[in-house]
Amino acid sequence: MIQTLLQVLPKQIILKTTERPGQIQNLCNIRLPKIFYYIIQWVTPTFVLLIVVWWLGGSFWGRLTMEGVPPENRPFLWIARFMMLGMLAFLLAGIRHAWRTHPKFFEILEKEPVEP
Repeated sequence: MIQTLLQVLPKQIILKTTERPGQIQNLCNIRLPKIFYYIIQWVTPTFVLLIVVWWLGGSFWGRLTMEGVPPENRPFLWIARFMMLGMLAFLLAGIRHAWRTHPKFFEILEKEPVEP
């Protein structure tokens, strides 16, 4: 859910939904109702944010401190956590490398006007 939140919110802020209806419409064979765009803009991010807040308030701290986990399983959980952190570091290093070596892929292109 956190990954979903981190994907949805920046897209809402950066891409703005005023530009997206044309993009969505280009991919569809039928015309979408206007309410669909408001659902994409407001309902989905709000729903995901509520789920993440609920999770953080409910079971996040217990999982972080490993409450209720048998002591013989704790080393394996620590290894799994370090592996996930290592994969995240590797991914971020790859993104940083790509950003430095291929700047043309990250340039902001002028957007062509899309007909509704």
